[in-house]
Amino acid sequence: MERSKGTMSDCINCNSSIAVSTSISVSSNNPKGITLYRYSPENVPPEILKNIFVGRDDLFEKTFKDLETAGKNKTPRFYLIVGSRGIGKSHFLIMLYYRIKQELSSLYIPIKFAEEEYSVYRASDFFLRVLQERNEDISGILSLTDEDEILGASLDRLKEIAKKENKTYLIFVENLHEVFRQFDAKEVQKLRSIFQKYDFFSVIASSPIIFPGVAESEEPFYNFFRIQHLRELTIDEIKILLKKIAEIEGNIEFLENFKKCEPRIEGISHLTGGSPRLIIFFYELITRDNFDDMERVFFKILDEHTPYYQEIFQLLTGQRRLIFDAVISSESPITPKQISEKTRVDASVVITQLRRLEKDGYVLSRPSGRETYYEVRERLFRLWRDMRQPLGRNRISVFLDFLKLWYTSEEQKELFEKKFYLLGSGNKEVLKDLCYYVEVLPDEYKTKALLNLIPKIIKFEEWEEADHDIQKLKESASKSTDSDLKAKSLILESLSNYKHDKTALETFKKTLNFDTKDYSDLLDSGNVTIYKKLLKAFDKILDLNPEDEYALSRKGNALIILERYEEATEVLDSILDLNPEDEYALLRKGYVLNHLERYEEAVEVFTKLLNLNPENEYALSGKGHTLFSLERYEEAIEMFVKVKNITSNESFKFESTLELIEAYLSLDQVAGAIAEIESIKSKISDQTPNLIEKFLDVCWEIVFKELRTGNLGSGRKYINAIFDLEHLLTKEIFEASMINFFKTAIDSGELEILKISIGEISELKVDDYLGLLKPIIKAVEIIETKDVQKYYKLQVEEKEIVADLVRKISKSEDLLP
Repeated sequence: MERSKGTMSDCINCNSSIAVSTSISVSSNNPKGITLYRYSPENVPPEILKNIFVGRDDLFEKTFKDLETAGKNKTPRFYLIVGSRGIGKSHFLIMLYYRIKQELSSLYIPIKFAEEEYSVYRASDFFLRVLQERNEDISGILSLTDEDEILGASLDRLKEIAKKENKTYLIFVENLHEVFRQFDAKEVQKLRSIFQKYDFFSVIASSPIIFPGVAESEEPFYNFFRIQHLRELTIDEIKILLKKIAEIEGNIEFLENFKKCEPRIEGISHLTGGSPRLIIFFYELITRDNFDDMERVFFKILDEHTPYYQEIFQLLTGQRRLIFDAVISSESPITPKQISEKTRVDASVVITQLRRLEKDGYVLSRPSGRETYYEVRERLFRLWRDMRQPLGRNRISVFLDFLKLWYTSEEQKELFEKKFYLLGSGNKEVLKDLCYYVEVLPDEYKTKALLNLIPKIIKFEEWEEADHDIQKLKESASKSTDSDLKAKSLILESLSNYKHDKTALETFKKTLNFDTKDYSDLLDSGNVTIYKKLLKAFDKILDLNPEDEYALSRKGNALIILERYEEATEVLDSILDLNPEDEYALLRKGYVLNHLERYEEAVEVFTKLLNLNPENEYALSGKGHTLFSLERYEEAIEMFVKVKNITSNESFKFESTLELIEAYLSLDQVAGAIAEIESIKSKISDQTPNLIEKFLDVCWEIVFKELRTGNLGSGRKYINAIFDLEHLLTKEIFEASMINFFKTAIDSGELEILKISIGEISELKVDDYLGLLKPIIKAVEIIETKDVQKYYKLQVEEKEIVADLVRKISKSEDLLP
């Protein structure tokens, strides 16, 4: 889609002239004074309804023709029109009602129930309503006291009329799911029996959902209705609809500027998923360029849908609800495998339930190559679910999606910078817009923008917005290897922590010279300088309150980062004096003691933490590392196995498996190590370079042990596996891993290991590495041939290196030059 380069204000007059209230009318851009009722199409003149009936012609004509044929043959028909709210079901039914009334009145007696029938609780009520819509006198029927007699009399009267006029009743019922809900099981069965017994009733019903009354095999109306789904409008159909509305209203300005607005309309169409009501609603809001108004009205619309969406969740029970929630909560289309991993439900069950959900109209499938992706059918539903998440009201994703779609990356940056300049000039009104704009900035620019924006938000004491953006910054910092960013993030997090303590907040700001040039200079310095400054700030806070656990905790972290471990231990002990069961402090103390090589003390600390929380995966891992350092490998293995079984963090699980492999290898339990290697090798390409490097290191260790014990096939297999992963690391890191292996082999004096390894690498034809290994290859040749004359074919500098290698391998001075 080609994006418009104009600003939103360029389209300010591209107004669809549809307001967002229940009754819709416009003044300035609606000179004809036409009123359109979005929720009550029966109140709109038939000719206008026909004019704006878009995208349904094929289904409409097919249904009409089928009813015409059935009417002539006196064959009953039962249709259920299904579609989400705002998709146009009422419009479809009222158009069909008018058409039947005009063209098939010789075949049918069309009866249209009200959109909400709150008084229809029994089969007798249903047929009495048909008589009432016919303006028949039912006083005699109502004078009866027995319910079965009332039902029988109603049916007799209806039969008499149908026979006399030689017609079939065609009953239009909206929100059939609500009608069925009002019936008890016995009355539903009665209704089904009547429709089966009497051939002069046909029904055209609608429902926003496939509900149990028609979907469950044990229900009387299972497979009874012909279900027709109203699809979403295409982009072209949406454009036609908007033009028709403008023509009806006489909105010349909109029509003249339509070309200019088309790219933006396409963007909104993508966001709304083709819902006519949502398209019109969004388009009107966007043209206002007013985020406050947009938020207020949009949240009102979502809130109004809450009972409807809650009902859907209530109808979907057990695994189906869980799987549907996984689909609806996903920011993008999702595969059955991903759903299975997210829900911990077997993949075959997920696929079966997804097929049912698609058949019932809740989700859509999108095949792509070998994968099939699923997404929720009704876009507004996803946005409502998004709003129900924590912080949903602060940053509803639809606005972020809109901004991403509406503006190019450069436009997003320009908008942010323009608004940020206004904020710096004291215009607080742009703050909300800025908080949206910063979310959609390109990643390479977003972090810097957050570091600039958050102090301004703090200055205005808009802490809710500040906290949200600080959380975003912390997430970026946690994924980054930039230690400077982590330090800057800690400053802003600490300011937020003291937002309710004015004295502490001002003390912290003063120490950091917050909101001054000195603070800007501080942010431009390295992380060591920042942490030292933070230590001073935390000390000032602790002067005010020596028992401030936050200050103590963050001071301890800063000392650990600065590698001042002894001081960090003292601070952590202060925290534990205040709260001996502080899990975070115990964890940090365990790690610090490990760094200080006070292993026995570290084990005690980790054990205490695990007594408090046996499933603390970080404590299990820390204790495993410490036991490994103490060469208590069996106990270390026990810890790493527990971490593997507990953690849901795939990266942490992978890392723990590598630690487990090292422990097995330390015990020469190569079979156990290989079993673990095989369990994770298919996932290696998804890991960080650090974990890939560690994976290669343990593979080289397995190669060494397998070749040493004569398992040549296994050793060669893992050499090949290592070189298959060469492309995942830089050449320097890969070479270093390989050289470490050869150092181990050289120190062991195992000539056969060196020969086999060099031979295997030679067969792989990796000439770059053979050049690197040349001194080792020459040393092996001299030892094998015992020919010291080979030294004199080497360069002077090479001769010394090769001689040193020969001495290390042979453990002898006999073959030196």
